[in-house]
Amino acid sequence: MIDEIIEMQKEEDLVYNSMFWSYMLLTKQTTFKKVLETDEEFGLIFDPANLSKSNPEELIDVLIEYFVELEEYEKCADLVSAKKLYKKKRK
Repeated sequence: MIDEIIEMQKEEDLVYNSMFWSYMLLTKQTTFKKVLETDEEFGLIFDPANLSKSNPEELIDVLIEYFVELEEYEKCADLVSAKKLYKKKRK
């Protein structure tokens, strides 16, 4: 039972880590190069090499949903602002 709890916590940490670094990159608070230079393991919810093929606005919606669940509303506000900028660029 304890092993299962530990495994669940690791999975939650992995998901949070992926969402956090995706948030940092999509809101342009860091660069992919800087993320690579950290000693921290990380994941992303998108392929940074193909972001132009992805829909950043959809990715941002996923992140907003996730951070609302965690009640991290400051991140949500940053994401809403970023989404507006991506929409503006697209036009």
